[in-house]
This record gives sequence, structure tokens and C-alpha cells, in this order.
Amino acid sequence: MEMNEDREVKELVRRAASNPDKSGIQRREALKKLIVCSHSGSPALKILAAGNIPSLFNDFPELEEEAINAIYDLCEDQFPQVRIKGYAAISRISDAQNKWIKRNADVLLQLLQSDEPDEVLVVKKALTEHLDMDPKVTLGVLCDQIVPPDEGVDEEEKQIRDRLRELVLSFLSGEAKRTVIRHAVAGSPSEELLLSSLLTGIPKLNFNTVTVIVKDLLLSLPSYHEHSHRGQALLGMLLEKIKPCLDHDLHSRKPAELTTARPYLQLAGFIVLESKTAFSCDLLQYYCNSLIGKMFLQKLEVDDRLWVIHNLADVLAFCKENPENDERFMPLRSRIVEACPFLLETLLFSNLSQTRSADACQRLLDTCIARKQSSTWTVPPNLVRVLEELDTEIDASSSEDLKRRIQERIRALAPAKPPIVPSNELPVANFSPSDTNVMNSAFTCHVHGNNGHPPQMNRSLLPQRQQATNPLSSHPSYYPANSASRRAFDESQRAPKRRKGGDRVGGLPEPSLLSRLHSSSPPQLAQSFHASLDDDGPPGGEWSIKGAAQATGARFPPRLSAETPSQSLLDRLQDVGSRTFTEDRFISSDPGKRKRGTF
Repeated sequence: MEMNEDREVKELVRRAASNPDKSGIQRREALKKLIVCSHSGSPALKILAAGNIPSLFNDFPELEEEAINAIYDLCEDQFPQVRIKGYAAISRISDAQNKWIKRNADVLLQLLQSDEPDEVLVVKKALTEHLDMDPKVTLGVLCDQIVPPDEGVDEEEKQIRDRLRELVLSFLSGEAKRTVIRHAVAGSPSEELLLSSLLTGIPKLNFNTVTVIVKDLLLSLPSYHEHSHRGQALLGMLLEKIKPCLDHDLHSRKPAELTTARPYLQLAGFIVLESKTAFSCDLLQYYCNSLIGKMFLQKLEVDDRLWVIHNLADVLAFCKENPENDERFMPLRSRIVEACPFLLETLLFSNLSQTRSADACQRLLDTCIARKQSSTWTVPPNLVRVLEELDTEIDASSSEDLKRRIQERIRALAPAKPPIVPSNELPVANFSPSDTNVMNSAFTCHVHGNNGHPPQMNRSLLPQRQQATNPLSSHPSYYPANSASRRAFDESQRAPKRRKGGDRVGGLPEPSLLSRLHSSSPPQLAQSFHASLDDDGPPGGEWSIKGAAQATGARFPPRLSAETPSQSLLDRLQDVGSRTFTEDRFISSDPGKRKRGTF
């Protein structure tokens, strides 16, 4: 019975196909028979209906709805081979009348949820064919599933939408990707529709979904070429999405881990460093504004802190190699240099033998060097301290090549200090003979013939004191630095004390008070003068007035030179009290015993 019915239906369809009257009664009867067969229990009749309804329904508008519903029923049949024929029939119906494309695309979209891989392949093939028929309409149907629903949907519907979104994105980024790119021409309605749906969904979707949208779809489109305005907008959208992630991470635990923010930062880095779709200065500015502050970094786990510094160094190096916007880069470079003391200190306590840390260290040092060479900036003390610690650490624990590269950069920033000379080894400048002659001339005293006034010192003839060249000392270069040498120096320059308790030196009388006041000679002068009297002076004894005058003239030449400053008034008064000489007469220790006419 079933075989006979199968033969009858086939014969009916054959005659209808050969009938030139497209809207004739024979074709109408064949279509009605096929619609009935779609509900029979025979898989063969259902397959026959799925294969022939699409070629007949277009001629009978009053039967279109009934015929299409019959095809939909076949797509849900219990037999897999029947369902597969129904999927193929949907594409034929859409091709026959484009007005059914949107409805059929939505049905095929629901059919993507099939658990049978073979059937899913057929559904995807049918959807791809719909994309070729009308890309804008079909993309609209698919993209409607990408944007999350508004609040208020029940949990079951939400789960269905989430599942469909995953299937749609997998289809668009997989089997249909080439078709989508072919139709999403820059500026076309299809591209605008696709971009609008995808970008609207990014702020509301999770990271895995956003990654598929960005990497597998958006960056594959012609509009996202190098340094495009669309790329800038995409990067800005991702950076906005990072802000709540950072807040969540910082308040989740202490110290914080960048569990949710780090993946988005990596995706932003991919857009800038690998696809080069957006300007790198935008990402670098975000690091400067939000990520490299000392207070922020101190809240992070050590691994996350190092990760931020490593990625900052990568973006920084990329900006230097691709100077697309120099006027924006220079201020950002200055901000990074200001943060370098803490950044380098963090790297200092990590393992610098690791490539990432070593590269980051060198890039940060290069940035400091570039600023120093291009401006009047000087290395601040806190950075100098870190550089000294880094120099010590790198010298003790790293390979020779890495040590050389980092130390070269350190020397370019902070040259090595000269060795400190011990204070007891500092040179003491000695007066040259010429300086001594100048001083002798400056201190020449007139004992007689100066009208009773003390001689004047010619300061213009004195040698100028040389200032010390050592910036660490304010003492003159000829003055000893250590206390022992200083005391020895002071004692060597101090005038020798006069002997007390004696009225004669070498058996001869001392100069009188009047002669000393006339000469204002220093103690050293008197001592040298007395020594000369010891050698050449006449024998001691009492003198007559005439003899005393002659002896006085012989003992006091018109001019005497001195090598040291004049004696103070207090010293001269003390000397007067200890000596009892006068130029005209001798006052003995006993005032009552004086010899007339003699000293």
C-alpha cells in the first residue's frame, strides 16, 4: 500500500512539473497532495514532499503559508534523514521568494541548537546560503541574538539566549566568516548593521564573548585597518570596560589580584601591539592615569605588580618605535620617568635574570636617558639611590652581558663618583718663594724714620687665597682637613712665646717699648732679630748714653721684613710688663739703685 502511494505521488509530481500551466489545476492538486504527505507516517513520502513543495508553492499564494509550515514540520520530524531534507527545503523556499528569507533565517537559527553534528552542518550551510541571498537581513537576524536581552526576562529564556549567542558567534567567526567579510564592505549597510550589533553588545557581554567579537570578527573587517578611527573607538570601549573590573579586583581581596582586569588589558594590548588598529598613546595614557601610581601598585600582589610594569614597558617601547603622535608621547614619557624610582625598585626585587624583567628594566632606563638628553631634566636623588642599588644588585647576580647593558645605562644617568680621598691625605699647599717675597714686602716695617707711626701693610701685594676645589669642603686647599694636621698647622703658624724672667737675651738688653711700638714687629721678627744679636752683637755690659744710642742704631735697621702677621695689642702689653728696657736709660729691678749717666 505504501509503495503504491509512493508511486502515485511521484507520478503526480512528474505530470505537474511538465505541465506548462504553472497555476493550473494539475499543479495545484500535486501541491496539496505533497502537503498531505508531509504529515504521513512514511519517511519516503515525507522526503518526497520536502523535495517537491518548494518548486510548486510559489505559483499558489493561497497555499504558501500551508506549504511552508509543512516544511517546518519536516525539519522537526523524528527521522534524521527527513529533517535534513527539510533544512535543504527551507533554502529553496527563500531562494524562490526573498520575502521568506528573514523568517526562514530565524528558523534555521533555532535549528543550530541541534545535538546532531551532521544536521548542524546542513543548517549552517543553509544559513550561509541565506547570507548570500540577502546579507543585511540575515545578519540582522543573527545579530539580534548577540545583544543581551533587557532586564526582566526569566532565567530559562536567558539561558536559551546565551546558548544561541554562543552558537551564532561560533558560526559567524567560523563557517560563515569568509561570507561575512565578503559582504561587509566598508560603508555598506551590511557592515553598519553588523558593527552596530557587535559594539552594542561589548559593554554587556563577558570576556570570552568579547574576545570572539573583537579578535575573530571586528579586527577581520576592512574598516579596522591600521590606526583607524574605528580601532580607536574599540580601544576606548575596552578601556571603559576595564574600570569597573579594576574596582572589583581592588575590593575583592588584599593584596589585590587583577583577576578580571588583566584579561581586558591583554586584549587592549593585542589591539595596539599586534593588530595596530589603535594608537598606542591611548593605551599608554591609560597606564599612566590608572595603573602606574605607587599607591595603586602597592595594593597589588607582587606578580600582578610586575605584570603591569612588564606590559607598560612593552607599550612604551612600541610607542618609541612607532611615533605616531609625538606631541602626546612626550608628556607621557615624563610621567613615566617620574614614576621610575618605584617601578625600578619593584624590578630590583624581582629576578632580573628573567627576560621580561630585564627588558622592562632596560626600557625604563632608556626612557630616563632620552628625557635627560632631550631636556634640562636632572636625575632626582630618589632615582639616584635606586640606580645605586640596581648597580649593586646587577653586579652581584646577573650574567655578564646583562650586567654590561644595564650598567651602561646606569652610567649614562648617574656617572660613577670619584673615590673619596681620606682627609689626612688631602694636600697642603706650601707658599712658594715668590709668595714669601710678596709677603715680606707686604709686611715690611719701618722702625725709624716713619714719624712715630706704625708701618702700614700693603695688602695688594699679598698672595690671593685659593679656594678649595673639592666641592665637599669649604676650607682652603692649603688648610689641613683632619684635626691632628690642623692643630699642627696652627701651632706652626703661631708666634713663639717670649721668655719670661730675664732682662737680657744673649747678654744684651732687649729693645725698648718705644722702639717696639715704632716697629710693630711680630714675635717672629723679634726672635730672628735677637738671634742675629747672639751672633754679631757686642759684648753685654752697661752703656753710656752715647754708646746706647749707637748700639740702638746698630741693632735696629731702617726696615725689617716679616713673614707672619703683627702681634696683637694684648701680647705687646704683656711683653711690656715683662721687660724693663728703655731706649734712653736702664730701669733696674731695684728703683733705688741707679747709676747716674749710665743704664
